[in-house]
Amino acid sequence: MELSLFNDLEEAVFVERLNRFVVECTLRGRTIRAYLPNPGRLWELLLPGATLLLEPAGKRDGLPYTVVAVKRQEHPVIVHTHRTNQIAGFLIENGAVPGLEGFRPVREEVGWGHSRFDLLLENHRGERILTEVKSVTLYSNGLAMFPDAPTKRGVRQLETLGGLKGGVKGAVVFVVFSEKVEYFLPEFHIDPAFARTLMRIKPSVRVIPLAVSLADTLRVSTTTRRLAIPWHIVETEADDRGAYMLILKADTPKRITLGQTPLELKEGYYVYVGSARRGLSKRLSRHMRKRKKRFWHIDYIRAVTTPAGAIPVRTKDPIECELAEKLGGLLSPLKGVGSTDCRCPAHLFYSPLDPLKIREFIALVLHYRMDRLVETRLRKL
Repeated sequence: MELSLFNDLEEAVFVERLNRFVVECTLRGRTIRAYLPNPGRLWELLLPGATLLLEPAGKRDGLPYTVVAVKRQEHPVIVHTHRTNQIAGFLIENGAVPGLEGFRPVREEVGWGHSRFDLLLENHRGERILTEVKSVTLYSNGLAMFPDAPTKRGVRQLETLGGLKGGVKGAVVFVVFSEKVEYFLPEFHIDPAFARTLMRIKPSVRVIPLAVSLADTLRVSTTTRRLAIPWHIVETEADDRGAYMLILKADTPKRITLGQTPLELKEGYYVYVGSARRGLSKRLSRHMRKRKKRFWHIDYIRAVTTPAGAIPVRTKDPIECELAEKLGGLLSPLKGVGSTDCRCPAHLFYSPLDPLKIREFIALVLHYRMDRLVETRLRKL
């Protein structure tokens, strides 16, 4: 049995994300704007030149198309979050979600406490399960993770599910649009609060990460697979320590002095690699502030630039210098900057382009946040 939700799909080429819900793309040789029904970051999907699958949408605020999926290595990944809810309902109805056999959706968009949930399920015995569906688009090398951006709403939903009483149980279904994934983890690098909350409620809430089979035509079959959750990684790695990359933007050329050494900063982007043995979140917060006592090289550079992103890698391993070495193969190092306490040539790197739009840079982020976990924590088990 299959579910077909999309009709008259057209392929377009991604150009730019204008805001959280609008993208610019080229369709049949002309530039258009389309509605993107997904507030996630989608860094690994929305890269210049990516193939978008568009569906006609009438005239939504002047946006005649909706982005329903993005191709990653020629494999479509659904980004339409509401359609993901429909897919989950179809799979539950047909007994294709392990752990929810015998249940069926009886209500959608259910208000409960201060949150709303996607589905209320019920079986023939009258047992009910309040269910939240999460669309997982972030995966790499056999591991999928959620969320791809901090979500206070998601944390609040988990807390509500963990506190359910009166005979109603809770469930979270993470729908992963890749058959190559083996494992699932909460994305503790990005949102440690979500990861800790999911860990805390798992004894009483059904946590179900589900790999879904998706055809090129976006038809969904009832062939699914429940993914393993290596909770021990969250327990050992999801601490407030590790390495990070701080992205700064210089809108115009700048000239500063580091000690007695003058430094010319060109217009463009700068990536600084650092680490914190504890208090990683506090360290990043300090870097974001412009007004502070200047101590490190990066403090002087931050004073004349604007933050464009902060990428923590939470780990107990000392990877700062290794990360700087790898980054030096992608971007231009500023010799001697940020590396006075180690033997690295540099810990500050220049790029004329936004690194978040460079495919190789995103691959580096995925490697240190995800692939490393598979290579060092899972395949050695």
